[in-house]
Order: sequence, then C-alpha cells, then structure tokens
Amino acid sequence: MDSTKIISEVTTKISKKRAIKRQATAQHEDIELNKIAVEIKKDFINYKALTGREVINRYLIDKHHWLPEKVYAFKYEELITLLTEYT
Repeated sequence: MDSTKIISEVTTKISKKRAIKRQATAQHEDIELNKIAVEIKKDFINYKALTGREVINRYLIDKHHWLPEKVYAFKYEELITLLTEYT
C-alpha cells in the first residue's frame, strides 16, 4: 500500500471515531436538557404543551426577557450555567 492510501484510511477512521463521539456527546446533552425541562414544567403550567429545548427556551425568554434569537443561540454549557436552579 502506498502512503497516500494509508493516510486516507487513517483519516477516515479518525473522522468516524470523532463523529461517533460527537453523537454520543449530543445525546448526553439532550438527556440532561430534557431532565431540566421536566423540572421546569413542574413549576410552570403554561409550558405543558412544550417539550425539551422548547421548554428551556421559553423559560429563559420569559424569565430574562431576552430575544428568542439570543436564547436559541446558546450552547449546552451556557444553558447549564443559566439553569443552575434546576441542576
């Protein structure tokens, strides 16, 4: 095998491993945010029809009077920090 083919195969394997890790991380983040959403829904009756991230977004918009665009742009780490009363 020539070195170009070996490098290509190694790069492909690394890319696949990274993709799997990103997917697992995203699933973990979704689970954690869903747990928080369930806790928020216990406190706010008007959020019952919402699910997951929708609950968190609505809560932050209502609590802080932030624009939806700002809230929707938050990353997982930022959301966890902002939702300390539920974590």
